[in-house]
Amino acid sequence: MSLIATAALSILTSGLVSALVTFRLSSRRQDLQFRRQKLEDTYKAFIAFAADLGLHWMPFGAVMAGRLEYKSAIAMTKVEPAKPRQIDELQMLVAIYFPELQPLLDELLEIRDRGSILVLAYKSYESPGQSRQETLVLFDKVLRELQELRERFALAVRAEAEKIRSGLTAA
Repeated sequence: MSLIATAALSILTSGLVSALVTFRLSSRRQDLQFRRQKLEDTYKAFIAFAADLGLHWMPFGAVMAGRLEYKSAIAMTKVEPAKPRQIDELQMLVAIYFPELQPLLDELLEIRDRGSILVLAYKSYESPGQSRQETLVLFDKVLRELQELRERFALAVRAEAEKIRSGLTAA
């Protein structure tokens, strides 16, 4: 083979390899940026749902403490406009992109269920084996657990973000 053909083949090969490497790096960076965006969406959905849950329950805590009538609490919770199903979006994001966050999501749903049961039990004055004061104490505990869960979720999301960030710097 002539020297010119060898040089041309060498230039062509190095150009092709360079293009493939650049494409792979760019593709990986885009994938990691997409994943980071989905993590941000997951965090926003979790925090929004937890905040809405706490805000929805707040008037009922006042009812249990004897500072508000039940009918007023119902009226306060109906005033807010309907929001998209944040929990559905959150469940989808966790299932598809971040299954390692599933235990925290399960805990959020369990807290939601316990709080809702306490609100309903108090409404019907049928707290199972508990006085109204005991129900309020349990309800306050659920609200504290919700706040603690928000904090733990934020830490878990930061850990996931760090994994993504380290993937971006490696790319």
